Amino acid sequence: MMAFKRKTMKWMSTLFCGIFILLGLMNAKAQADNDISIVYTRKTTSQKNKLMEALPKRISAKAYNIGSLSIMDFSGKNKALLRMNASKMVIMLGDAPMKILKNAKINTDLLVIQSIRQTLHSSRWTLYILGQETALKTFDPSLKKKKVSKIEDLGSEQDLRSLTLLIVDTQTISFQEVISEVVEKTLR
Repeated sequence: MMAFKRKTMKWMSTLFCGIFILLGLMNAKAQADNDISIVYTRKTTSQKNKLMEALPKRISAKAYNIGSLSIMDFSGKNKALLRMNASKMVIMLGDAPMKILKNAKINTDLLVIQSIRQTLHSSRWTLYILGQETALKTFDPSLKKKKVSKIEDLGSEQDLRSLTLLIVDTQTISFQEVISEVVEKTLR
């Protein structure tokens, strides 16, 4: 009788552990139903806050501090990447996210803001948005690029998706306005 109870207890504990793991995976997938994932650092927190305010209200966004991601263990990074890949678009703010998430697989649209690092690419579409003062020597001259000094210069969704590099005249228009408009046009 005692052996039967031990086997039953082992079987039940295995079953409960399996259910717990499945619920955790389902919870990660359920929390990932955001339109946009924003990856930022402590230095770019104010830029992230301005961007969150500038985004259209109908678009849901989740922000990830790359400092927290970098101290996470391997499974924590993978869980965050799973959530990012489940969103429709990932926005990287600055150089640090590109360095820490180097060679990670992004399977969604990717916007890279104010970074010249080309260490992370999307399997769908990657757009670099840079300020006019940024040195563009690291980019291939054959890449399709466009200079923007007002919102009307952006064009249609097809025009944006054909670009790889967008150079913003920060004297006349802010990054947040341009990013918000790019998101609005490409997430329809």
